[in-house]
Amino acid sequence: MKERYLKASEIIRMMEDSGREQMEREHPSVDELLDDNIALMVNRFDLKVLKPIEDDANITSLTWPCPSEKATLYRNNSLKINGKYVAFSCSNWSLVNYKTRRILKIKEVDF
Repeated sequence: MKERYLKASEIIRMMEDSGREQMEREHPSVDELLDDNIALMVNRFDLKVLKPIEDDANITSLTWPCPSEKATLYRNNSLKINGKYVAFSCSNWSLVNYKTRRILKIKEVDF
């Protein structure tokens, strides 16, 4: 049987999903932002994969926001398998009013 490894896009999706789940618990959720005409826009996403990740691995995804400034929201993510790190990411996001196309300052939204 041929082993299958996760693609970079699948790893990024897993990391983004864990961030979305955290926002659902801690607010504002993505839906709450959208209700206020606000969208999150990724500006930069740096990914480092330490070793290939098999698609059936038991993965733990960790995510946390970092102190943000002006119009940039920072978030870090990591993936672990059996307690060992296998991937890291750092990302920069902006909040955008999608109706006016105005970029918002982070302090304009209550995180």
